[in-house]
Amino acid sequence: MLQLNLTDYPYLIVQGWIRCIAWAAHYNYYSKNMSGSQSKTIYGNPLLFRMRYVIAPILMMYKSLQEDRGLFFKRCIELLAWPFRKKRFKEYISLRTLISREYGTLQAGDIRQLRMGR
Repeated sequence: MLQLNLTDYPYLIVQGWIRCIAWAAHYNYYSKNMSGSQSKTIYGNPLLFRMRYVIAPILMMYKSLQEDRGLFFKRCIELLAWPFRKKRFKEYISLRTLISREYGTLQAGDIRQLRMGR
């Protein structure tokens, strides 16, 4: 399955986040709505839930390795190179900050500035 990564983070980190968020949603849903059957699943085990930030990325990496080994190793290299690439970005400026510096404060009737900033 191919998924787009529109962030600056490596693919493996983004996919790990997705699994952790899904795990938290499952755990909270089962803990509030189905109290008896919660511990029967991997999502409902409280000990595993506390370790989801380690387990979910490992499971995702294993699945990625099984799908395509060459692509998996490219993603691992991307993950290892990411801390060094991250140091190149010294100053991050949001688009709104850039527009306010260039054009001043936003006037209520100025459509051009609204279109440039949103």
